[in-house]
Amino acid sequence: MSSGLALETEGAQGGRWKRYPAYKDSGVEWLGAVPEGWEVLPLKWLGGFQAGAGFPEAEQGIEDEELPFYKVSDMNLKGNEIFMKVHNNSVSRETATNLRAHILPPETIIFAKVGAALLLNRRRILTTPSCIDNNTMGFTKGSCDLKWLYYWMCGIDLGELANPGAVPAVNESQMQRLYVPVPTLPEQRAIAAFLDRETGRIDALIAKKERQIELLREKRAALISHAVTKGLDPDAPMKDSGVEWLGAVPEGWEVMKLRRICRVQQGLQIAQANRYAEPGPNRFEYITVKSIHADDTLISKEYIEKPPQSVLCASDDILLARTGATGEVFSDQIGVFHNNFFKVIYDRKLVDKNYLIYYLSDITIKKHLIMLAGTTTIPDLNHGDFLDMPFSYPSFGEQKNIVTFLDRETARITNPTNKIRESITKLHEYRTALISAAVTGKIDVRGEET
Repeated sequence: MSSGLALETEGAQGGRWKRYPAYKDSGVEWLGAVPEGWEVLPLKWLGGFQAGAGFPEAEQGIEDEELPFYKVSDMNLKGNEIFMKVHNNSVSRETATNLRAHILPPETIIFAKVGAALLLNRRRILTTPSCIDNNTMGFTKGSCDLKWLYYWMCGIDLGELANPGAVPAVNESQMQRLYVPVPTLPEQRAIAAFLDRETGRIDALIAKKERQIELLREKRAALISHAVTKGLDPDAPMKDSGVEWLGAVPEGWEVMKLRRICRVQQGLQIAQANRYAEPGPNRFEYITVKSIHADDTLISKEYIEKPPQSVLCASDDILLARTGATGEVFSDQIGVFHNNFFKVIYDRKLVDKNYLIYYLSDITIKKHLIMLAGTTTIPDLNHGDFLDMPFSYPSFGEQKNIVTFLDRETARITNPTNKIRESITKLHEYRTALISAAVTGKIDVRGEET
């Protein structure tokens, strides 16, 4: 737990947080000094751990049974930001018994214990008797304050604790041996109340900034949509495109099917046994939607040896997600592309690459692609439906002008968006440091009531 940032940052009222009058050596190297009067105890003395159980797919999808059965991904659901209130799966007590799934009581703190989800360091609190899956672990407290313990557990970086290897993981024994600086129960409640208030203020500011980003995203989407379907000249005569959802287009533009300017090549599903964890001769990075979006620190790259040439993509190629993240468009990727992608092989004499990317990125086009992919659990866009999509086709020169315009105008939106994201990152860092400083006694929050 690092608390340096909190100690160097001004408090909510413009002054620095005060320190405790006296400290003592905790006897734990990473913990350092703790306030006089606090105990230092192993976590196992404060409650008990329980790992989750396997959850067969045949038992999933039932929502009206007595017990919520939470998968690790349910921590991401809206409404589950701290307290688990929303679930997609439930089981009866009889099914829980058959699955050997322990029924955890309300106020159990749950967290991911394996995989990339562990590195996200999310903690949640159960509100009703529940079961959890085998990617998750629960800690049921004893007599300490729930929210104080929740905040203390939020300050533990499980990535530092995890076993080394391709798949990070922690076990019950490792968690039990963690040492906790434990204040008196009244102090625990004071710390929890302080952190509820201060993190609430920080979270409200983050939410405001995230709304600003959403508004900028909407502005960018509208800008692109108008440019690739209506052109840049507001006085240009218009004509009916013949496509209801596309509307009118400039009179000098042609509306054609995508198959006239491109074809597609579907990627390849590579068995896990044929993937390599390290680069090497004749090996290429395996490109998936997950790998594109993931932070490099949270996911290990995979490599494919001697793949077919047909599933290799270069930086100048266009990839379009056909399932999973249907409609998302990517470029500047080098490697072997997954079965979830189409590589859009376009006629470079007829269409400018960046114009085609902007066109496929148009929110109206993306919505239509998702509609074509279907409303099943996993939408799947087929070749024919994609190639039959209408394409608003201006002259090559006008395509270039549209790209120049959009590059300039979207940059004016992207730059402030990036600055807002940077400020959000700093707020998250401050929030983490403030929690750490409060629960380890680096700052004294007793009496901090406003």
